[in-house]
This record gives sequence, C-alpha cells and structure tokens, in this order.
Amino acid sequence: MGFWQIVLYLSDLIHAGHKWQRQNIIGTNSERAFKLSVFQIVGCLLAGWFVYKNPSGVSDTTIDYLLSSLSIITGFFFAVILLSYDQFNKIEVPDSGATEDEKIKALKSINFLKKYNALSCYAILLAIIVIFMLIGTLLFGQKTDIDEDFEVASSLENVALFPTLCFYGLVVWRFLMIYFLLDFFIITIYAICSLFQFLNLQMLDLQLPFAVNASHVPSEYQVYKHKFGKIGVFLVFLIGTLLLLFVTSLCFIHK
Repeated sequence: MGFWQIVLYLSDLIHAGHKWQRQNIIGTNSERAFKLSVFQIVGCLLAGWFVYKNPSGVSDTTIDYLLSSLSIITGFFFAVILLSYDQFNKIEVPDSGATEDEKIKALKSINFLKKYNALSCYAILLAIIVIFMLIGTLLFGQKTDIDEDFEVASSLENVALFPTLCFYGLVVWRFLMIYFLLDFFIITIYAICSLFQFLNLQMLDLQLPFAVNASHVPSEYQVYKHKFGKIGVFLVFLIGTLLLLFVTSLCFIHK
C-alpha cells in the first residue's frame, strides 16, 4: 500500500462522489460551472454560524452522540454496498436487438448502482474524516474558547504570529468539521431517497397477473385475536392501562 496509491484511490473516490451528486442516472446532466448545490451552500452558512455562536466548540456529550451516530450509519452503508454489488452482478445486459425501454431500464439500473456505490463510499469517507476530527477535538483544543483565549490586537505591532495561526487554524478546523458532518447527512438522505426511488420503480414494473379481494384479507387485530384468543387481547389492554396509569403517576410525582 504505497503513498501515491492511496492518493490516487482517494482522488478517484472524491471525484466520483462529487460527479454523481450532480449527475442523473441517465448521464444527461450538463456540467455546472458552480460546483456547490443549494444544500451545500446552506451547510457552509450553518457551519459558519455554528463557529460564531459556539466559541467554545462542541461539548463532550455531543461528540459522544455524533461518534455513535456516525458509526451506526457507516455500518448501514457498508451493508447496503454489499447488497448493491450483489444486485449489480445480477443485471442482465440487453443485446443489440433489445427494445429502447429495455436498454434504458438496464442503463438506469447500472448507473444507479454506480451512483449509489460512489455516494455511499464518499459518505463513509466523510464520516471517517469527521470521526478523526472529533477525536482530535477531544484530544486537542476541545476546551479552547475563541472569545476568552484569544483577543484582538490593538495594532499590527502587537500581533503575535503563533496565536494568530492557532486562532485561524482552530476556526477552520471547526468550520470544516461541521461542514463535513452536514454534508455527510445531506449525502446520506440523498442516497436513501435515491435507493427508495430506484426500488420503487423496480417494484412498479412487477405486475401481478391476478387481483386480490381486500375483504378476504384479515386485519392485524383479527390475526392476533385468532392466534392468541380473547386472553391475549385482554392482556394487551391490561398492560396498556397499567402503563398509562404509571406514566400519569410519574407526572403527579414530578409535580
């Protein structure tokens, strides 16, 4: 694992992650001059607002919650990436004699899996970067307060180089950490919505050759009553009543 190999792979991943954020699954989008989307611009503004309104940085409790959330979502992405690769191997590439609808459907399926793979891996990369930045915040500078630990120099002669570099470095560090975190959640929501849209379109193509009479389908209550009888229904209502009384008693005790 050489240095330039890692640089090459990271560059390819970052390029693909940015490309598929702007490209549709047909590949007909034109290249935009301005790379940031509206959500990313809002993310930049929110990151700047956070740095300004929270001079002491992120609290230990918030960092713990963020680390747990990032770990859970990253595990979800790893699992879905494996499933998407399995689906990619099952795609049947149409031959030259296929209809245009079959060709477009195959192109959409292939490009979607490419897009989802790129966005998921890019989101995992962002999560890893944010995790390292959060750990670095815990180890260095988490207790640093910009308002209290730094002061504006009265003249250029009083400007100290090292504290000035520390100040700007800390501001940039916190800004990028919050922006990468917001960008991670934006890409996560976008990837989940894309996955839903793709699966929904695939399911709509499946048409059943028969109809089902809705009056013959039992409800969940009927199935439960048939399986557990009247005693099971009575126990559910009893447990619900006890929980309601318990919560009500807690409210009175709290008052």
